[in-house]
Amino acid sequence: MKSAEDADPSTPIGSSPVLPVEKRRELRLVAQMIEFPPGVAASILEGFCETSGLLYVLDGQLQLDAGGMRENLDAGDCVCIESDMSMAWSAAGKHRCRVMAVFPTAVWLEA
Repeated sequence: MKSAEDADPSTPIGSSPVLPVEKRRELRLVAQMIEFPPGVAASILEGFCETSGLLYVLDGQLQLDAGGMRENLDAGDCVCIESDMSMAWSAAGKHRCRVMAVFPTAVWLEA
């Protein structure tokens, strides 16, 4: 029989050790509509610095700034993004801009 000194310090005396649950990472697509109000400075979308995804401009005009490049996208335009750079997005002009954005996201599932 083990004494208290011999026991694993992470396991309380008299209990069984807790075994870690195996998890696996799976990528899923997340779609969201994003609205950019007019006259607002560029909005930086947190968490999308290293990203791949698809943007579809629903209405208005989207200004996309990345790595010193600037692109204006009109309603109906679609762009596929694969980048390690931070991106700044805003409504171009005097009208709001609505975008459907689809990005992969990691989900942890129990095995």
